[in-house]
Amino acid sequence: MNIFAKSKATYGWLFKDPFYTQIRAVNTASWRAIGRLLYGVKELKKIVAGAHLHLDASLKWRLIRLTEQTKFALRAIGADFSPADMCNRVENILQNLQWEKDGNRWRHIVFPEGFFLHDVLENNSWRKISHFLRVSWRHLYYHELANSPRHELNGQDTELPPWDNDRINLVKEWSQQHGGKLTLSIGAMMSGRVRLLGPSAIQRACPGCNSYNYHWDHLWNCLLNMDPPKDVLLRRFLWPRSRQDFQMIDTFFCKLNEKYFD
Repeated sequence: MNIFAKSKATYGWLFKDPFYTQIRAVNTASWRAIGRLLYGVKELKKIVAGAHLHLDASLKWRLIRLTEQTKFALRAIGADFSPADMCNRVENILQNLQWEKDGNRWRHIVFPEGFFLHDVLENNSWRKISHFLRVSWRHLYYHELANSPRHELNGQDTELPPWDNDRINLVKEWSQQHGGKLTLSIGAMMSGRVRLLGPSAIQRACPGCNSYNYHWDHLWNCLLNMDPPKDVLLRRFLWPRSRQDFQMIDTFFCKLNEKYFD
């Protein structure tokens, strides 16, 4: 999907982006190719996989480097102008990702050392800079989680932990191990209560005690015989805080996997 369909979809968009409906259609197709994950929390999907998977992200990374390549090619033939429209779009992209221009250097709160745009021409530098850009994408959508309409993120005891890029890397590592783990990490699995209250009114039994209409916190009591963690991202989406959490969340996942994911 990334190699063929998305490469074709990103081709040619230099001076404007595709319509939102076009971007959404490609992103939806990408998630369908992975599995039935459309229910997940929008911001979590962008954080866990969107920087690589989503068309809107790929368009940004492609335009940033292509603009510098175009400027280099124009200088090589003696042209004394730059592609102003492309340059303006790149500046808007970086500003929207919360990068700030300091002279000719772009800096971010996560990467205060920043980078120079002309460095994207060199392959090794581009690998580093593109990593910076993807992290700034995740950082942006992490802080947008506070405005998510999902009830788990808007009730009591739901204050988001501070941004931690090491934790994001652990989440990505864990979610790549199994499709069911990805399902959990992006909030694509509903509790029994939410499924029952949904338009299809589907009854799903707890895999531990076979009770219905259960809240998510019930699973911690039933499957692991422990109180739900206070950390909302661990409690609801099984986001590990450190590698020490892997054993606990693997046990949680295995209990669910026996009934729902195998």
